[in-house]
Amino acid sequence: MMLFFLSCLLAVFPAVSTKSPIFGPQDISREEGGSASIKCFYPATNVNKHTRKYWCRQGPTGSCVTLISSPTYVSKDYEGRAKLTDFPESNYFVVEISGLTKDESGLYKCGLGNNNRGLSFDVNLKVDKAVVLPDDTEVYKADLSENLQIDCPFSRTNFFKKKSVCKKTDQDQECIPVIDSENYINPAYGNRVALRYPGGTGGTHFIFVINQLQLTDTGIYVCQAGDLPDADKKNFYLQVPKPKPEPELAYGDLRGSVIIDCNLDPSVANDAKFLCKKNNEKGCNVVVNTMGVTDQAFQGRVLLTPKDKGSFSVTINGLRKEDAGHYLCGASSYGEPQEGKSTQAWQLFVNEESTVSLSSSVVKGVEGGSVDVHCPYNPRERNSVKSLCRWEDGNNCQVLVQSDGLPQEQIKTYQGRLSLNEESRNGIYTVKFNQLTTKDAGFYWCQTNGDRRRMSVVELKVVEAPKDISQMNAVPGEKAVESNVRETENKAIPDADLVMEDRALEGMKNPVDGSSSSTDTGSSAGQGGSTTVLVSTLVPLALVLAVGAVALGVARARHRRNVDRISIRSYKTDISMSDLENPREFGANDNPGASPFSQETPVDGNNEFATITDDTMETMESKEAKRSSKEEADMAYTNFVLQSNNIAANVQDRPSEV
Repeated sequence: MMLFFLSCLLAVFPAVSTKSPIFGPQDISREEGGSASIKCFYPATNVNKHTRKYWCRQGPTGSCVTLISSPTYVSKDYEGRAKLTDFPESNYFVVEISGLTKDESGLYKCGLGNNNRGLSFDVNLKVDKAVVLPDDTEVYKADLSENLQIDCPFSRTNFFKKKSVCKKTDQDQECIPVIDSENYINPAYGNRVALRYPGGTGGTHFIFVINQLQLTDTGIYVCQAGDLPDADKKNFYLQVPKPKPEPELAYGDLRGSVIIDCNLDPSVANDAKFLCKKNNEKGCNVVVNTMGVTDQAFQGRVLLTPKDKGSFSVTINGLRKEDAGHYLCGASSYGEPQEGKSTQAWQLFVNEESTVSLSSSVVKGVEGGSVDVHCPYNPRERNSVKSLCRWEDGNNCQVLVQSDGLPQEQIKTYQGRLSLNEESRNGIYTVKFNQLTTKDAGFYWCQTNGDRRRMSVVELKVVEAPKDISQMNAVPGEKAVESNVRETENKAIPDADLVMEDRALEGMKNPVDGSSSSTDTGSSAGQGGSTTVLVSTLVPLALVLAVGAVALGVARARHRRNVDRISIRSYKTDISMSDLENPREFGANDNPGASPFSQETPVDGNNEFATITDDTMETMESKEAKRSSKEEADMAYTNFVLQSNNIAANVQDRPSEV
């Protein structure tokens, strides 16, 4: 039951990362008698800066024996050759050990806390046996894949005798031939070795050439001219160093920033610089270079800054968990890793227990509007210079505004559209953008001249303002309002015309049986009557249309006034309290057939019009003062319809009487 309960708790609560925020070198390889410097990073908190730091050796049972710790403890085995130095402002400490012995190979921990079970990082130290060289041995050192020439002198007595080069074994008892003047070449060296004789017959030395150096070429060699015991010999030690086993370390907080300093040989000063991230044992994807390439995953977040003598720095801003890993920085003609070109290895660690405040990485604005960009900074650096720069590409971030004044080149460009406000609390300063344009969209960096690890990146997105909104904001009460009025009128006027035509046609029906009047088309009397009816109908109808046009004009003007009022006041309600006293009035106006003021009673056609009583007129007069402009327009329209029906009915009756 308890196991089931614990399983439920694990399912409900989110998983907590067990990754230690302490970071150091994973593997260190040194020769016996050499020294090592181990740098260990820790999170930038006040507690961590003042707590105990330690270096201990792990035993087979899991215990870790302290060898050195802050502030002053040093074990007897380390006395006089080891020390621990803390750099709290940079959030790391360094353990330095000299006089290493082969027996000191093993697994260690660097960490912090009151005991050795606190936060720590595992370090594997390997100490190789040192090479003992004869006193007369010359040392030659060359990098992997390089070529080397070694000069071997001899006396004139051995000029015509055999010349050779051999390599000693570890036991120093045997010297294995590598090459000689009798055309022998050790198969292990292939076509990589040769002998040359400068000076011709008068020469006093020969040259041993070895190309494309390999790690296995490291060792003690002997070049010889003549036979023992009168041979001329020279001992030399050829060292081909292994690629640096441990990379340089970089440490950054999540959402913060980190700077990688790449120190290269001055000979590559004119080559394109690059930083790439290793994705496997062979591949390395370019993150940024000086040829304009920026990886999509680092858009707006990476900046390469050249320095003197071929060196440069790379700043990665807005750090993410996936940024952690192994990197290479270097220089080549193509701006990417190239065989035979030296590189510098780096390992980046991203501390997920970040002390950098969580701020919005995306800010959205509307064209013509304004936005605020909030930039966090170290509250203890209140007097630092705050600034905002615009990221153009991986090689440029132009400062737009700063707390000690706007750069001169930006005053004309932005013309007061930018302002920076320093807040004395919460460790935040604000940059305001006014009168936004779509060209303002892009990536911006918040930075100070103090703690560079707290830089942050913000993406500004600007959308175009909708056309209808821009019209209403541009000229109040003009085009936008007229379009709304026109739309409303186009919907109302056709309906009024249809109602008028329906009423007129209905009035032309026979008042007795409701059928349309007809005449005998074959008689002249019928034709004359039709002509009379036509003339007598058209003249009054023209009058009706004239009256209708006037009535509609009045209705239109009043309707326009109501619509203008609604549109200009942004659709705010403009109804007086008297309009709300009798909700039936609004219902009756919306449905004229049900209104108490309607004069039409379309029941059976016998009584076309109802009689208006005195009580009704008094009621109408008592409410006249309470009617709004909309009601008056509706009443004018209703009276027009009634008059049209009366005229049409009278015209219809006249031909029948004739």
